[in-house]
Amino acid sequence: MKFQKYQAIFSSDATWAQDIVRYSTLKKLIKSYVRMTNTEEQISSSSQKPVKAVQSKPREGGGILAELENMEDESSEDEETFQTFNKEEAQEKVTRLLKEDIERSNRRFAEDLSNVRAYAKALADSSEAPSEEDLQQLRLRIKNCFDYARIQEEAFDCILRKWDKVMNVDNDCSLNGETFMAELRKEPFMDHSCLDEELNISQQLMMRLVEAKAQGTNEVNYSDADMDKRITVDSMDIGVLSPCCKHRFWLTMIEDAFGCHLRVPVIVVKGAYVGPVVCVTACVHGNELNGVPLVHKLVDDIDPTTLVGTIVAIPVVNGPGYLENKRGFSDGVDLNRCFPGQPDGTRSKQYAYAFIQKVIKNVDYLIDLHTASHGRVNSLYVRADLLNPIAKQMALLQNPMIVVHNSSPGGSLRGAAQAMGIPAITVEIGDPAQLQYDMILAAYQGVRNILTFLNMLTEEGNTKPPRARLVLCTSSKWFYTDSGGILVVHPDVGTWIRSGQVFATIFDSFGDRVKEFIALEDAVVVGKSCNPVASAGDRIVHLGFVGSTLNQGQLDGHE
Repeated sequence: MKFQKYQAIFSSDATWAQDIVRYSTLKKLIKSYVRMTNTEEQISSSSQKPVKAVQSKPREGGGILAELENMEDESSEDEETFQTFNKEEAQEKVTRLLKEDIERSNRRFAEDLSNVRAYAKALADSSEAPSEEDLQQLRLRIKNCFDYARIQEEAFDCILRKWDKVMNVDNDCSLNGETFMAELRKEPFMDHSCLDEELNISQQLMMRLVEAKAQGTNEVNYSDADMDKRITVDSMDIGVLSPCCKHRFWLTMIEDAFGCHLRVPVIVVKGAYVGPVVCVTACVHGNELNGVPLVHKLVDDIDPTTLVGTIVAIPVVNGPGYLENKRGFSDGVDLNRCFPGQPDGTRSKQYAYAFIQKVIKNVDYLIDLHTASHGRVNSLYVRADLLNPIAKQMALLQNPMIVVHNSSPGGSLRGAAQAMGIPAITVEIGDPAQLQYDMILAAYQGVRNILTFLNMLTEEGNTKPPRARLVLCTSSKWFYTDSGGILVVHPDVGTWIRSGQVFATIFDSFGDRVKEFIALEDAVVVGKSCNPVASAGDRIVHLGFVGSTLNQGQLDGHE
């Protein structure tokens, strides 16, 4: 009888995996079933009711943060009720229902993907340039495919997390949530790379549309030769810019050896109403590219006529590094260790000084977008000084996999902003020298969450819920090799390792095991090296630790 309550939650007739889009809503539904009395009549009645998602409005004062802090509020009485079920019977039926939902998800995704490909092919094969409506429709269909996979993953993750917490407390069930999720991510509907071709077609169609608009008109054709038609300015005065508009211009920094100014592209979205000024920067390291399309999408999607305040978007901060596809500045120095810079310092420090004086001094908040460095991979995580209450709220609302308390190393853009009284966070979006659209979209939604929290976006439904398994680390640390050889790092980013677990192994050139690296305490893998050729002193893994105290001046050895 009690299993019927559990079965009602997972009923294959209720398409929870497609309808439940908010973690908090799903949690409340589960709790409501758990707390029902054990009468057959009530159980029968509840099982007939369809499960529906209820979109709750974000409350003022950061209501979504309250959900974060209450993620683990299930009562012990509820857990005891769950544990009285027949585990073997529950496991068998739940596994079957999950597999049925996976099959349904694959079928649905295959249908959507087929429709997207057919639509993209029809536009690409047409002899006429596409209309703006055509492109908008194609982008919407591609986005829907990404969103469907994300919603499905969150729904499965919520259910499996509940299973592990209540039914698999002692790890005595063959159905393990983490293992099941790892296998789930191999399913076809989780493979986002299958949309790469359609994304490329979308970009090509956009160029065709721009060229068609420019022919026979005075409009600018945005070819390489015409990019210089953008206005170049020596300073940025947000006050003189027209409201309800998007302004695009080049901003000069320092002079090169020809006496010509190095420039950064600036996009200012000035709203209809006075409000905060939020700066979003990308490419402080020249080969960290995931932030660039995020900035472009943010600017494209924001309607300045309804925006409260101003968004200052810098898609590429480090122009010289970007042009050479290198991390550092043109003098080989890490630009993110040169802020706030010096007016009479080295080349990179003068550039950093100009950027602070011309851009950062004009803003109220900073979101700095990065990725891992060459030879490493990252989870989607945020570094922030969690002792700063506003920075902490920004970090949690960014909706990452992991939040790491970090006071910011000397010379970083985030640290310089914080020293000026500007709340700032660093968002690490995956890996370098590539575009990872699933992570880009997730980080993009996080930026919108922050803008909504600051009351800059007025339309409803902007704020999305936190990840079901967000990990808040009070400290983190990079571990380094003390011998050379072939490095194998075993765990994936975003996964947990337990105390006593081997997380990396070094082999010599003859294949003999030289050393194993063992975790001394439980930790989550924030990032890791993906370069197997390791010398003594090279990085192995970046581990995050969950503690009870936030320390002032907390660093992680991040360079």
